[in-house]
Amino acid sequence: MKNLFVLIFTLLVSTIQYAQVGVGPIEMVKLKSGKFSKKDLTQLKSTKTVFVYRDSDDVEVLKKAIQEVWDFTEISFVPFSELKNIDPYTNSVFSIAGVNTNTSFVKESTGATSLNYDNTHIYLNLWMMQENPKKKKSIKKSYCRIELHPTYTDYSMVTGSRSKDALTYIYEEGTLKNWKVGFLKNYLKQVNDHLTKEEERWLFKSDKKNPKLRKIKNKTLYIPDYALVKFNKFTGDESQRLDPKKLLKNYPHKTKIISADELNEMILDPTKNINYMVYVKSSTDKYIYIFNSKTGDILYSKYKGTSYNLKTKDFKDLAKAIK
Repeated sequence: MKNLFVLIFTLLVSTIQYAQVGVGPIEMVKLKSGKFSKKDLTQLKSTKTVFVYRDSDDVEVLKKAIQEVWDFTEISFVPFSELKNIDPYTNSVFSIAGVNTNTSFVKESTGATSLNYDNTHIYLNLWMMQENPKKKKSIKKSYCRIELHPTYTDYSMVTGSRSKDALTYIYEEGTLKNWKVGFLKNYLKQVNDHLTKEEERWLFKSDKKNPKLRKIKNKTLYIPDYALVKFNKFTGDESQRLDPKKLLKNYPHKTKIISADELNEMILDPTKNINYMVYVKSSTDKYIYIFNSKTGDILYSKYKGTSYNLKTKDFKDLAKAIK
């Protein structure tokens, strides 16, 4: 098989990078989501999708949950050790991917670079390979990108690593805060529904005007406790915690902070109908999503660049959106 998996982690030059749930043909962030071609969607539909799971996953629970929401293609599940054996020309693949980005700011007056730094973004990607006879080489076709939330330790371990080493580390040892079966189930439901409707979901999209959001006013909003981690952007320290009273002082509705594992169980419980927050810190970017566990609907989404922690204003904005 051709050496395809060097595509997983690569170094790019970029001005800005952000997303949590994106459905579209552009894997790397652009100013628009792009439009699917009928040909590419037809090709994707004809494939069997392979979901590459992590060693720590409860495979039977994962299969059951995803099979409940995914019907765009036939889907199967394999461990990371089998990734190299997948033929990506006849199969589409859900696998973890990542990119190291370099961001530069240039002073207009002098033309000199005033700021330059690297970021690493890790995400779940739906992709496949396609022959390109005109250019005599294969191209990667991407269909979705779902941002993941590693720890600072994970970032430090993979930044600058070889592609193979970085991917192995993330699959076998990485701590991805939003890699829970319940979270994945509703992420993939969003992808499935958008692909079925042949609709894109812009990577930049924020939605604060969903009429369904008003329904959560009298219901408890469940928040995973990892969202209270206070990240120090200068040292990378994640040992401190945000004060929930200060954080929620401008949010007048009911909330409950629970572990991500407890929240996962509630999402997967068919007798429950809860609204929950998914907070993602992707390198220097922050994303806040409100999901309904029963429907898988995204009720609210907000992006903030160059922001590392939840803030009082985030909940104040959410409260305003609920009114």
